[in-house]
This record gives sequence, C-alpha cells and structure tokens, in this order.
Amino acid sequence: MALYRESPVPLALCEQCKRRFRVLPVEILPYKTFGLPVIEAACVHYATSTDGLRKTVQTIPGVAPHFSTLHGWMGGLGERAMDKVHLKRDRATIGQPSLPPTSTLVAETAKRQDLDLINRWSMTKPPIAPWKYKSLFRKELLQSCLRLLSIAASLFQDSPYPLTMWQHWLLPMFLAAAWLFPSRNIITPIQHTGFTDNMLILVPKNTIPRAPP
Repeated sequence: MALYRESPVPLALCEQCKRRFRVLPVEILPYKTFGLPVIEAACVHYATSTDGLRKTVQTIPGVAPHFSTLHGWMGGLGERAMDKVHLKRDRATIGQPSLPPTSTLVAETAKRQDLDLINRWSMTKPPIAPWKYKSLFRKELLQSCLRLLSIAASLFQDSPYPLTMWQHWLLPMFLAAAWLFPSRNIITPIQHTGFTDNMLILVPKNTIPRAPP
C-alpha cells in the first residue's frame, strides 16, 4: 500500500575513505518517493491491462502519484532495460561504475539461475496496445519495461514483487540498487501533439512585425 511513513535511515562509516553513507532498504530506490514494489505493480497493471495512465494510478491504495509520474516510471524502467541509463559520477558507488550494465545483470543472473535467460531476454517482445504510445521509441521503451517485468516474474514466481526480489538477489553481488532508473525521459512527451518518431514538428507562426518605437 502506498502510504507516507517515516523510516529510519542508518548511516554507515567507510573505514577506508572515512565517508558516511545512508543505508536504504532494498525496496527503496535512491531519489524516489515511492518504493519499488509500488512502482513495479503500477507498471505491470498499465502494461498488461486496458487501463490508461489515470485509471492505473487510481488502483494504487493510499497516496497515489500523478499519472505523469507513471509515464516516467514506464519510460525510465524501459531505458534501464535497454541499457541506456547513465548516472552522474556523484551518484556512483565508490570504486564502481554508476550503474552495472543491464547486460551484466542478465548475464550474472543467467549464470546462477537460468542459462536460457539470455536467449529469452533477447527474444522477448511483449505486445503493447497501439494507443499507449505516440512514437516508435516510446513503443520500444514500453516493450523493454514489460520485458524486464516479465523476466523478473519468470525468475521469482513465488514473490508478489519479483523485480524487487531480483534487486534484493543482486544486491550482494553489485552492492548497489541494480534497477535504479531515472523517472523522466525528455524524448517521449506526454499529451503533446505534433510529434512523429520523436521529432518535434514546429509550425512557424505568422506574426506581424512591430513598428519601430
């Protein structure tokens, strides 16, 4: 249930660099207001149902996000699945890249869980309702997001939140929030007309030149 509540965040001291770091629960992503279980449940509902963005966020109990936030979640997870996310160095784990590549996460999971996972990852292209995207790139983002959620569900079938469980399973190996993603994709607009394949069509306005003062 999406409810605002206080949660203690302990500080850990690194003995090598003497810096302090906040230790977050596995279901809480850095820089996110909502937990990963809420995010993945909303994304699964939107991608697999006939509901739009507004109706989907209405299914979230308690405090629900704005529908544009769900639009950002779908695009952000899609970007993460497509390996197109690059965070700034100040958000990186000490001594490690900002985020482990998605290909590495899939390869390590296949090595330890299911050797056929890599083939399924490359072959899975879930169908998306045509009215849910306005460009080919948005379609790819939605398909990639649903692919990530579908693969997670096949790996952790007993968990109600398989993507969260996958992140928990990956944590000891990478010591980072493996499925961290940005929530805003500036290339795929929401509720804007005049976009074709991510290209903005600007129509010049005929304005009357002003007379000199």
